[in-house]
Amino acid sequence: IKMKNLVYLAFIALLFSACAKDGEDGKDGATGNANIQAFNFSTTPGSWITNGTAGQNDHYKFVEFPVAAITQAIMDDGMVLVYLNEAGYNVALPIVLPVSSSQYINLYTGVTIGKVEVDLQLNTLQTPNSSGINWDFKVVVASGLARISHPEINWKDYNQVARTFNL
Repeated sequence: IKMKNLVYLAFIALLFSACAKDGEDGKDGATGNANIQAFNFSTTPGSWITNGTAGQNDHYKFVEFPVAAITQAIMDDGMVLVYLNEAGYNVALPIVLPVSSSQYINLYTGVTIGKVEVDLQLNTLQTPNSSGINWDFKVVVASGLARISHPEINWKDYNQVARTFNL
């Protein structure tokens, strides 16, 4: 038993003697989170581009936002979320907004490396009237690590995402 204690003490002594401080601590970095980034975009009526022919399925209006943080790694393992600020609330896309009792707008997104596209399409496939569309959007780009490390987050709830990552 004494030999075991001696070996144990020698191991502890070796472990602590191998630790040395060879310099000063580095400076603290900026507050934030490298695994998630948020971007704000605003649209005006002139921002929206018409695509396709009225009455056809390919008929919609769209706007593109440049987002350099959307890399191949994000496309492979991360996620990109888009929120519309509607009456002071950040609502995750896709969403359906009523226009009248018989019309509604589908708002949905497309994501490619370096950009986000937001599309709006009327259920009637007619040209959406974008004359009053001054909308604000938030685009959140999260790495795969951020997504996997926080399974408890409701990613559709921007306020929860913002609180968790100090956005």
